[in-house]
Amino acid sequence: MKIRILDRRTLEEVSRKPFNQNTMLISISDFKKQIPCLENIPDYCLFLHFDDLNVPESRPAIHETDSSYFSRKFSWFQAQKIAGFVKKYLYEVDDIICQCEYGVSRSAAVAAAISEYTEGCGKDIFNDLKYHPNPGVYTMTLAALEQDNMSRKYPMPDVKL
Repeated sequence: MKIRILDRRTLEEVSRKPFNQNTMLISISDFKKQIPCLENIPDYCLFLHFDDLNVPESRPAIHETDSSYFSRKFSWFQAQKIAGFVKKYLYEVDDIICQCEYGVSRSAAVAAAISEYTEGCGKDIFNDLKYHPNPGVYTMTLAALEQDNMSRKYPMPDVKL
């Protein structure tokens, strides 16, 4: 299985040609931003919206009642959506594309979590200097994937980051 990490512009360019059969797309757009404009659609698609926000300490000063911050942030519900989607189609796909606006943080985190879950090599993405995986997205997505270890495609040793 091949996992690719793309930015929005590259995904839109790639979609000008048909995708390989059995391709999965996990597309992450900024909060309230349109999904990518795709000319061709992969067989399996999940579209999510959340901003690249980290722990609350890094957020700008806002009122605790400002619900837009919390709706823009990655959530456990979204992690479970990713995990359920991946587990449902894992045995049917040959390629997985993880895409976010710049292809650096959110999509890299999701790709790292999937890679760690399936093959035990998620650290490779963290060690690649062109990516800066969002640690919150990675941790939550991997935890959601590991909720049911019985559906793991490949055995994975315990690895600590």
